[in-house]
Amino acid sequence: MVAADGTPGVFYLAGTNVGDLYRTVDWGGTWTQVTVARDDPANGLSDAAFPLSLTTSGYPGEVAATIEGAGVFYSTNYGVTWHLLGNSAGPTSTVSSFWWAHAGARSVLLVDGSDGMYVADMTSASPHLTLMTTPYISTAQSQTEVMTVADGADQPWLATDNSTGTVS
Repeated sequence: MVAADGTPGVFYLAGTNVGDLYRTVDWGGTWTQVTVARDDPANGLSDAAFPLSLTTSGYPGEVAATIEGAGVFYSTNYGVTWHLLGNSAGPTSTVSSFWWAHAGARSVLLVDGSDGMYVADMTSASPHLTLMTTPYISTAQSQTEVMTVADGADQPWLATDNSTGTVS
């Protein structure tokens, strides 16, 4: 998995081994591992397992990753320090999609997990995931799939597509 940052030349790469999350600041010329827990137990990304999913918000330095069995982690400083998203145990076993979007001062993170669609207000002092309700429940339950999350004038926008092809 590769995700582009909001800063030109900055990308993140998630591998399939424990602790495999890297950052480049020179368009992929060189790669450096982000801070992991074995190097900084208080602020590092959990290296208990491998990253399942990776996303950025498009704003400089904002990156999030789901770590198998450990939760959803986010960084707002290019992966130097990491924070565990509250209530992130639910969707981490199977994550099919993962998005982060801004709208003015608002910022939201969406996680499509095996047991439903979760949302977190990233502008909160202690962001945590909350299970969303119909029609944004898991794709297996509702046949609804998120297509994209994008910046809006007053709130982030969420576009979905259901089994009949209806876009909401």
